[in-house]
Amino acid sequence: MRKSLQLSLIAVFAALHVVLYFVSFGLWRNWGIYLEAIEGIILGPRIGFLAAFFGSSIARFVKPDPLWMFGIFAEPLSVLMAGFLA
Repeated sequence: MRKSLQLSLIAVFAALHVVLYFVSFGLWRNWGIYLEAIEGIILGPRIGFLAAFFGSSIARFVKPDPLWMFGIFAEPLSVLMAGFLA
């Protein structure tokens, strides 16, 4: 896959991750969590991990919460595992 395509996919899915983070429906859950498996399957482990890491980091920077560490570390790792399993 070309580098420009990889970079654009990372940017698009990271932006989608940020937007879905703001649509929350509980204490810590948000719609971005349901995107993780799709990111891992579509993008693969490496690109999906980067997209989730950048997306969750930017989302937590814009709207901080007390459980920020869970989102920044756990969400990219779940995308990585979904990518390896796909």
